[in-house]
Amino acid sequence: MQRVEHWITRLRWFGAASGAAWIMANLPDRDETFTWATVLLAALALGTLAISLGRWRFGTKPSVLRLLGLAGFVFDGVVLSGLVWALSPRRPEIAWALMLLLPVEGALRYRLGGALAATAAVGLFFVAEGVHIADLNDGGFDLVRYGFIVGLAAAVAGLVGSLARHSEERYGALRDQSIAVADVERLLAVTAHEIRGPLTAITGAAHALRSKADGSARPERAVLLSMVSRQSRHLGMLVEDLLVTAQLRSDGVTLRSEWVELESVIEQAVETAASKRGDHHLEVFIEPLLCKIDASRTAQILHNLIENAYKYTPERSTVRVAAKILEGELVLEVADDGNGIPVERDDALFEPFGRIVGASSKAEGIGIGLYVVRRLVEVMGGRIDLSSSLKGTTFTIYLPSEVVSQEPSRLSLVEGPGPYEQGLQAEGLSS
Repeated sequence: MQRVEHWITRLRWFGAASGAAWIMANLPDRDETFTWATVLLAALALGTLAISLGRWRFGTKPSVLRLLGLAGFVFDGVVLSGLVWALSPRRPEIAWALMLLLPVEGALRYRLGGALAATAAVGLFFVAEGVHIADLNDGGFDLVRYGFIVGLAAAVAGLVGSLARHSEERYGALRDQSIAVADVERLLAVTAHEIRGPLTAITGAAHALRSKADGSARPERAVLLSMVSRQSRHLGMLVEDLLVTAQLRSDGVTLRSEWVELESVIEQAVETAASKRGDHHLEVFIEPLLCKIDASRTAQILHNLIENAYKYTPERSTVRVAAKILEGELVLEVADDGNGIPVERDDALFEPFGRIVGASSKAEGIGIGLYVVRRLVEVMGGRIDLSSSLKGTTFTIYLPSEVVSQEPSRLSLVEGPGPYEQGLQAEGLSS
């Protein structure tokens, strides 16, 4: 659109310059038509100057630029109509050529819709212009002339409008393709970085186990094996996020609903996110429920939310996970008491590679976690709510599910790092 505006501005200045040359050439034979043409050409020059100054002054405000573009379109229509009205009795071929500019400008600015709207305006104008010509010549309305002019304008509008729309679609496809290529390059870079940490920890643990195979104490072996197991799960969840992202962008995700205990699903999510926990306090409140859900996808949703809560909140803060049944829906909550999320970042968080401004240095990752959460929730027929303030952030997931209550609800509190994290710190293998 900026290029279109530049070209239209140049065309206006060219028209004003050509009009000035015409005025100088016809100065000895000036008449009423000459006077009207001079006034309109002066208005064209002044209007073009005003629009150019407005674009220069408000060049960073898209809403103002759109308004100036619309004003310029209307201004061009008024000036061209005035010139055609003045010139058509003496130079009809110039008048027709001038009026064809309006559908072309409409197509360039507003695609096929703008071209057709401009053509309709041309048709209405030439009704009045045809009556005017008939009065001047003491004749009747020339229907053949009118049909030729309006038909020509419609043909030009349809052609240019279709070309403009096709060009816009091609540009959009190329832009999307370039964005996709950039996303793939970034995905490869951050994935390699994210995988390196767990692989280093697993490799170090394996080396320690092999070097101490004959005399290592059982507790130490248990810690190392626990680390290998958890880091392997973390890698598995990372790969699962990548696979789900690919599936969501192609053929979609297949859900496998089955009856499972909700507690086991939440335990799986909590355990796979444990490598990012650090010194956070964790509270888990679960209503004992038997649910018919896709257990792996639900665990993946919770894992991503819990891991994000760990990564984007200060150490020793509290992360709360809750699950309950409410009005026939399964409600899952992941809350923290961190610094909250800026309002202007809410929408961007759920896009691929979305990040929280001002996140801590430990907030590594691919940046597709919340994108996967949102899309999986949509595929499962649920919805997600985000509530955030300076006192913390809460993600609430509502999932349709068949639910059977079991025993009374209970609250579990986990304080400080568990044996797994302590073992990592002792061995210097923490990722």
